[in-house]
Parts: sequence; structure tokens; C-alpha cells
Amino acid sequence: VMSAPTSLSEKLLPAQDEDEEAAADAPPQPVKPPVQMKPKITWRFVIGIRPGISQNELYFVYGRLVLLLITIILPFAIYSNELWKVKDAWYTPFLAIVAATIPASGAPIAGGIIFIPVLQLDTLTLRQAVAFSTATQMLGVGVFAPLSWIVRDRNVFLNKAIILGVAFGVLGILLVLLAIPDPGDTAVQIVFLIFIAALAANTAWGIWRGKLLVQDEKMLWLPEHPKHVAFLALISLLGGFLTGYIAVGIDKILFMALTTLHKTHPLKSAITCITVVGLCSVPACIVHFVRGEVPIHYWVVAIPGLLIGSMLGPVVNVAFGSRRVLQVFVLILVIEVARSIQLLAQG
Repeated sequence: VMSAPTSLSEKLLPAQDEDEEAAADAPPQPVKPPVQMKPKITWRFVIGIRPGISQNELYFVYGRLVLLLITIILPFAIYSNELWKVKDAWYTPFLAIVAATIPASGAPIAGGIIFIPVLQLDTLTLRQAVAFSTATQMLGVGVFAPLSWIVRDRNVFLNKAIILGVAFGVLGILLVLLAIPDPGDTAVQIVFLIFIAALAANTAWGIWRGKLLVQDEKMLWLPEHPKHVAFLALISLLGGFLTGYIAVGIDKILFMALTTLHKTHPLKSAITCITVVGLCSVPACIVHFVRGEVPIHYWVVAIPGLLIGSMLGPVVNVAFGSRRVLQVFVLILVIEVARSIQLLAQG
């Protein structure tokens, strides 16, 4: 008796069983993370328009463009009878674009580290250069850059670190400006040199090992970790001292503490730290303005560059990635170390 021919599915069943058994015996294969496509860099993306943007955020984007136009016109309106002042400060907007783009892209470098050495090559004194840097940081990394990241991704802010850093940083700045005698440029430069050298080495080591780029732990906080919080407060106070003397310092010191001790993500740490130094610059800026130390026409002419740099920063981060941004950060630190050693050698 002839049996009925088997169906196609019946013929395939044995082979399927063999394949399933072989797959079960095979060693597990590593799961590859999905490839994240970078958004196309267009003019809409540069000014802050992204998919899913809310109506309120869209109002901010267009309002920022209107503000940019106003800041470009403002110096010519204020100094219409003294246009030589605008001509005298012609380079400051371009310098401000660089000084604002670097921190807004994810490198914890406030504008002072760019402004001070260049301005000292001009006719400005060290005190005027520090006052100018403080005033520009107040807007560049205290207002413009944080607002740009709020539109892009508001999850980059470590709010607890901002509150703690600003509270103790402002305390340190005010003590330096109003109470503590000036220890001299040499002493401040030595302390700053030690910290930036340590930060350069620590960041370079983290990039080389690869752990710095992938770590993303939550901050150690109260009530479980009182010692870590106390140390962060002490670091912020010390950073406030440095920032009071030379307009920068708390951004880098706080970044090293967050990434080394708390193992937070480098981009979150960087944007948090530049926000802290920007907010800490507000009371310092008021003191410098009251004392008449801010070269106002330089500052007014530079404001459009700060706004443009704050828009370009997040775009640079997306285009080049955190690794490249941190590599540039290390390079700038190495240059600053060499410059500090040269200044100390010159006395």
C-alpha cells in the first residue's frame, strides 16, 4: 500500500529541528549595539530645529535669531559717535565664537582660558582681561549655552551638582573678591597649573582606556554618601577661589571630581560644569562692573559671537562626537600647562 506523499512542511520539519539543536549548542554570539545614525547637519539643525520640537522650544529658536540680530546692531547703535571703539574690538566676536563653541560642544572649558591670553596681547591689563572673561562667561556659558542644550537635550544637566557647585563656588568667589587678600599671581598660577596638569592626565587616561566615554552612573548623594558630597562641596569652594582670581577653574576641577569620583557621563559633567561657572560668574561680574574693570565696548561687541558659538556647540558635539571633543579638550589643557610653566619661568 502506497502512503500519501508528504507535504513540503513535513519534509522541512526534520531539517528545522536539526537547525534548532545546532543553534542551541552553539556558543552565544555577542549582541551588537544598534548603529545610531547621525542627524543630517542642515541650517535648520544648526539653529536648533529638530524633529519633535515643541512649540515653546520653536519660539525660543526664532527668538534667539531675533536676539542675534539685535546684538549685532547694538554696538553700532551705542557707539554711533565713537565707531573707533567697535573697530578697536573687531576681533572679539570671532574670538567669542571659538570661546563659546568649545564649552557648548561638551568640553569643560569656560571662555576665560581662551580670552585671557589673547586679550593680554592687546592693550588690556590682566585685571581687565579677567573682568571681561567673567562678563562673557556670564552670558556665554551661564545663559546661551544652557538654553541651547535645554532645546537639544535637557537630560545633560546634573541638577544636584549645579546647585551644590554654584552655592559653594559663589561663596569662594565672593570671599576672594571681597575678603581674602590676594596671594599673588604666582601662587594662584601654581595651584591652577597643578590642577590642569592632573586633569589633562586623568582625562587622557580615561579616553585611552575607553571607560570615560561609556561611564554614566548616577551621582553619589545624601544620605548614603555624605563624604562624597562634602568633598564635592570642598572642590567647588576651591574652584570658586580660582575663578575669583583668574575667571576660570571651577569648571575643570568640578569636571574631574564628577567623572573620577562619581563616574558620571563626560558630556553631562561638562555641560553641568560650564553651567556652574557661568552662573558663578554673575556675582563676580557685578563686582567687576561696579569697580569699573570691565572693558564694556569689548564686551558689547563680543556678545553676538557668544550667541553664535552657543548654537554651534551642540552641532559640533553631534558632528564629531564626545571622543573628539575631549581630545581637543586635552590638547587645550596641554597648551595651557605649557603656557603656565612659561609664565612662571618668566616670573
